[in-house]
Amino acid sequence: MRKQVSDLDKNLPLYGVQTMDDVLSAEVASQRFNAGALGRICCAGGFAGSSRIYGVMAYAVSQRTHEIGVRIALGAEPQNVLRHGAEFRGCGWR
Repeated sequence: MRKQVSDLDKNLPLYGVQTMDDVLSAEVASQRFNAGALGRICCAGGFAGSSRIYGVMAYAVSQRTHEIGVRIALGAEPQNVLRHGAEFRGCGWR
């Protein structure tokens, strides 16, 4: 590129020559960083939320273990016990 410019005009000063890929890469570097950081934060939030839901469900099941045992001992069908146990009313889910 320098040779082509010097062939046209030898007195033309030439400095800071970059390819368009370099210019574009420098322009979008901060946006690329922000997008990556946001993606990692979202993944961490999803993991934290899912682990908390698991914890709440495990706690609810541990609180009802005795009740489930009594129902089965009294002759309840296992699918009915599981269906009844799947109703999680703590968050309004049924």
